[in-house]
Amino acid sequence: MLRSQQLSIRASEIRQRLNELAGLDEVTPEQRAEMDNLVSELATVETQYRAAATAESEAAEARSEASGEGAEHRALVRDVRLGRYLSAAVESRAVDGREGELNAASGLGAAGIMPWAALDPGEPAEARADAATDAPAMGRPTMQDAILARVFARSATTFLRVDTPSVPVGAASYPVFASGAAGAFAAKGVAQDAEAATFEANILAPHRLTIRYLWQVESAAILAGMEAALREDMGMALADRLDRQIINGDGTGANLSGFLDSVGGPLDAPAAATAAAAKFDDVSATLRDQVDGLYAEDESSLRLLVGPDWYKLAGTLYRATEGDVSANDYLRARAGGYRVSAHVPDVDATARKNASGITVRGMARAAVAPIWEGIRLIRDEISGAAKGEVALTAISLVSFSVLRKAQYRWVRIATA
Repeated sequence: MLRSQQLSIRASEIRQRLNELAGLDEVTPEQRAEMDNLVSELATVETQYRAAATAESEAAEARSEASGEGAEHRALVRDVRLGRYLSAAVESRAVDGREGELNAASGLGAAGIMPWAALDPGEPAEARADAATDAPAMGRPTMQDAILARVFARSATTFLRVDTPSVPVGAASYPVFASGAAGAFAAKGVAQDAEAATFEANILAPHRLTIRYLWQVESAAILAGMEAALREDMGMALADRLDRQIINGDGTGANLSGFLDSVGGPLDAPAAATAAAAKFDDVSATLRDQVDGLYAEDESSLRLLVGPDWYKLAGTLYRATEGDVSANDYLRARAGGYRVSAHVPDVDATARKNASGITVRGMARAAVAPIWEGIRLIRDEISGAAKGEVALTAISLVSFSVLRKAQYRWVRIATA
């Protein structure tokens, strides 16, 4: 048994004992001392659990990457240059050198095609207005510092246990065994009737996501590091757009149908929030009520992603009037993961404002966001040649689906 599994079992035992002691009408001094010791031990065990889980995950990743193909692939990604892909796109030829090796390893060989891995990180894509990038004014030789990158919200896709498989060509299918035989005890000589098995195909079609940059040739001539900044920003912008779509894409037009799209979307709208502003028990119930012994054996089997207003409110709610455990403290200690994302919106209900969150329970892959391998690059120096403008367009294909709705829930609490 892994160290993290042992610690998880011990944490569950401690919580069970604490619940037993908390349910007593009267607590003796010995029992109160035991509770204090258990609370202290629980904090230590949870810290050790997180460290063990991280170490085990990193060790598994290191073993995978050190086994030939993984290490070689990462070396290729480090060596490739966006500029050489752009040059190949302009000349309508296939890339060669390290870029050609990465394309071959990714099953791509056409001109103007770049693997997602070349962006590092790779997740898809946002349409931009045609606004030219200008370098800062430089009337005389200047010592240039590194370009300060834009700020994006941390991706929550992996946190919500959404798998992002790569699709080479064709439609993507993710079948689910939806229902099957339950079985039954039968008397001697009595035949057992067959029961139907049902499968869901979940065939996903690609959605096109596009990002476009426009800059002046003068800027590229005097601004050092422009290519590296462009590559980094492109990767982050693509990841940011995909993350936002997975969480709250409304399913209209070419948009994905994200987690919070309740109208024909993957999750049902949550029940009405509390009649008045939420209290500690209302927030803790978002975890407690989802422990069902099937997808979640205890609160540590759940992860909760919330918006900023949820976090602000939960930080003001306490277990007891004179207590020092806030709802945020509770969620951090009990849940298998608790995080704030700027992509989770608040909901304006008829009478009050509600703070939203998404819970995921269980470990199995219950949602997928396939990415069709290959980003098509189009570099245009012709259309804006008279103004000295260069345009770069990157086109990618992605999709999203919740394969098992029961493992996710949209929750909300009233803030006023």
